[in-house]
Amino acid sequence: MLLLIFLSFITVVIYYPVWFLRRRSALNGLRSRDKLNTGVFVVAIVLFSVGLLLMLMAGALEGFGEGLGRGDLLAVSKGLEGFAQFLNLVAGIALLIQSFRVRRMLTEHLAAHTGQPVSISGLGTFFFQILYLQYKINTILARATGAGAPTGIKSR
Repeated sequence: MLLLIFLSFITVVIYYPVWFLRRRSALNGLRSRDKLNTGVFVVAIVLFSVGLLLMLMAGALEGFGEGLGRGDLLAVSKGLEGFAQFLNLVAGIALLIQSFRVRRMLTEHLAAHTGQPVSISGLGTFFFQILYLQYKINTILARATGAGAPTGIKSR
């Protein structure tokens, strides 16, 4: 879990869609109607990367604009910054939707294996997304290996 937080921080949020890509085959192997496609995550990586580059350009233009006393560079800087934030918002919403898809995949799979409804918090998924999902996966795997109950979820 700490590694997940560290990688997300160091890679400037680009690890967030990578988390889905790394677990996609295991998640698609679950007994669920939903499956994950790579396209959404590749687009999210591109959007986050372009957003990061635009923010760096905006910072450089803002510095030049202040140093040279040019208001037009400051205006362009603010425009780039706003567009970068928009790209990050679009990617973030797409990944939030995918987080809820993974939540649904896990609950369907676990309900099929245990025969009982399984609760994975919608609020936890909304606020903490992959951090919460990874926590739930780790908890399920720990219970399964401790109790010997089959989950059908492969550990890495």
